[in-house]
Amino acid sequence: MFLIRVILVFVGCQKHISENKGLDEMELSRIESRFEEIKRDYREPQRTDELVLLMNVLESQYGTFKVWNDESDAPDLTTPEMRLYRQISMARWSE
Repeated sequence: MFLIRVILVFVGCQKHISENKGLDEMELSRIESRFEEIKRDYREPQRTDELVLLMNVLESQYGTFKVWNDESDAPDLTTPEMRLYRQISMARWSE
């Protein structure tokens, strides 16, 4: 039963990902709207998958990905793109 559920989730995620190839063309306001929709309407594990997709868009379109040793080294947190990226990242760990 567990294996069947895993396969169905995987197939569903793949279908959704393939339908949303245009994500990399999203405006920041659309990403914010999509983030709110995911928080409101999605449950695990699809919720995390969708949030990761948004993070990927922000990384590729706005260059938001960066690894810091500590938060004080992160001046980019002042940009709207980085703040949104951070909110999405933190939302993966809480529901």
